[in-house]
Amino acid sequence: MNFKETIELLNSQGVTAYEIHKATGLNEAGVRRILNNEVSKPQRKTQESIVKYASTILSNTNKVIIKKKESDLSMEVKELKEQVKGLQDNFKMIWDQLLFLQNSWMQDRKERSEKKDLG
Repeated sequence: MNFKETIELLNSQGVTAYEIHKATGLNEAGVRRILNNEVSKPQRKTQESIVKYASTILSNTNKVIIKKKESDLSMEVKELKEQVKGLQDNFKMIWDQLLFLQNSWMQDRKERSEKKDLG
């Protein structure tokens, strides 16, 4: 990422000159002029400080996003486990009903067969 892209990123994220000043020790008014594109070519060390700060911000933002995604995924996994448990319970209930119906049908067949043999 070049310096111009860094400034665009910082502006898009709403980073203030004060925040950069506090983190880097650069002059706040000078940083404000850089963010407002009033300085055409800041000193190399100033550019490096701002790029380094932006990299830190970007890195921390990505960590927060990753942690949030991990949190979301763990919630999804928890919800899926609950759904699977519910489906297992439903399957067991249906299986038990099927076995009951099968046994009833076989008992009914046996009784009809016995009546037929007697009659």
